[in-house]
Amino acid sequence: MVTLPHLKLGFGNPTPGAAANLHFDDVLAQLLRAAHDGYHPPIKKFATRLKEKWGMSVDEAVAQVEAPWSKRHGPLHMAAAAGKLKACKVLIEQFKVNVNGTGTDGAYEITELLLSKGADVDPMWEYKTPLSIAAQRGSARMIELLLQYKADPNTYITHTPLKAAVLGHSQVAVELLIEAGANVNAGMPDTPLIIAATAGLTDIVMCLLNAGANANISNEDLLHESEFEAEGDAAFFERDYSFALTLYTMAIEIEPDESTLYAKRSLCFLRTGHEDKALEDAQAYKCKHPDLSETSLSKEPLLLVMEFGEVFEALNLG
Repeated sequence: MVTLPHLKLGFGNPTPGAAANLHFDDVLAQLLRAAHDGYHPPIKKFATRLKEKWGMSVDEAVAQVEAPWSKRHGPLHMAAAAGKLKACKVLIEQFKVNVNGTGTDGAYEITELLLSKGADVDPMWEYKTPLSIAAQRGSARMIELLLQYKADPNTYITHTPLKAAVLGHSQVAVELLIEAGANVNAGMPDTPLIIAATAGLTDIVMCLLNAGANANISNEDLLHESEFEAEGDAAFFERDYSFALTLYTMAIEIEPDESTLYAKRSLCFLRTGHEDKALEDAQAYKCKHPDLSETSLSKEPLLLVMEFGEVFEALNLG
């Protein structure tokens, strides 16, 4: 672990000589200072140096800091706090800094800082807005913050924030969005009510009905496993693994014995860093698959899933 000196940002010591002669903590300290001051060339210089000399991304380097004063704030926090939005863009787009990375005081604070400095509250990212992402995760505090900064509760890209909240099984998100003016009947034919009814989310169904959702739903209107799976596949191939995971889960709730759904969800868990859950689904895939050969049955579950994934992705490319 690294203990950085307390940076006197905007003042402090002058930048040392060539980056090649700096120690790890010096390079990281200078990166933080450059981010705070909004100087793009030094940001690129020091972030690149971290990767070339120590093999670390910016996020990995920040994780090494144990100085209590730092609150694990990285360069993105520093740039946001100083209102350096172009520096934020460089860090996010060129160095893939995690926009959801938290300091010890949480992701909420950096979001609030970015918004207070004029950041767009409704940018589209991988066919979703921040409000849709927060709604799907059921993050009430983040939803309230985004709505405070006039996020649009009726933005429709692939789905509305309200539909995302229902897919995430979050009643509190549904209630907050309805209170903010979300259209409960948007998204025909797959309205939030149809999705909630299909999944058996009784409390959310009642919440939507009380808000004026169209109650004229027949059994034919209810979504089928194959529809959720198809949407999940589309999200998977767009590399939106978190949303694909949600859709595959909805499909599993309708058809719990369909083995390929567990394989697909296992792949999503693997690619979002949840190895334990990936293994559970891989084991379910192995147990439920009706046609595995003896050779396949002798393999480890996760290996089977990865082999399935190769075929799955090859079919999409073909």
